[in-house]
Amino acid sequence: MSTVPSLRNIAATGPNMNDGRFQRLEEAEAHYNEQIRVSATLNPFILEADNASENPTASQGLNLPAHEVEAIPAFLQTLTDETFLTDPKFSSPFDEGYTQ
Repeated sequence: MSTVPSLRNIAATGPNMNDGRFQRLEEAEAHYNEQIRVSATLNPFILEADNASENPTASQGLNLPAHEVEAIPAFLQTLTDETFLTDPKFSSPFDEGYTQ
């Protein structure tokens, strides 16, 4: 059985992507929306999800409309739990100000 990673606090847990190349959610979103390189190893679901109407197989991204580009990071920000992030009980014992 595999587990699905949580999106809780995703806006506070960069870097993003499997190789950590993006610090901000907007950068990762831009990658999928505009900067995908078509290759033999590209998951075909990426091309199927393309919103380009002319020739979806030639597109290199999701081609989301501007309102969706803005809405996705805004939604992901709502999953941030500031109480959890600032609770001293969960701070690193190696950081200054750690309390038990």
